[in-house]
Amino acid sequence: MAAMRQQLDLATYARLLATFAHDPTTREPLLAAQGLTEDDWLAIDEHWQDALDAEGEEEEVEGHVAPLLIAFDRAFSEAQQQLAGAPLDLNRYLEVLQRLRAGHDLTQALAEAGIGLSRYLVSHAHWARRAQEDEAVREALQGGESKD
Repeated sequence: MAAMRQQLDLATYARLLATFAHDPTTREPLLAAQGLTEDDWLAIDEHWQDALDAEGEEEEVEGHVAPLLIAFDRAFSEAQQQLAGAPLDLNRYLEVLQRLRAGHDLTQALAEAGIGLSRYLVSHAHWARRAQEDEAVREALQGGESKD
């Protein structure tokens, strides 16, 4: 296995995981682009999962967030955000919220709005942060009224 094809670094591993979660059809071509077989990937995945688990156990004992977990979270989150694209503008986000408040489940509301889950999650995080900083945004989100 050629030392797992020079063992993927944590950031590359996290980016690949995020990409596979976003679009499972990319798995085979992306592994091939990295010069990896499915067996290589399984060994790499096991390696990093074991390392992350060990850091998590250490975190529980010592009461701090382990640097490896922080690095993985950062790389995975950045990849998810890049894959999801820019957050929805406030009016589009409010359209989804209005559907949810009208009793639609999330899957239905997103399908009706033509928005993917990843983009909704990025938008939700974006507008939640903005609401903490901007009273007008906070009021728009609470009332569900569009902000022009």
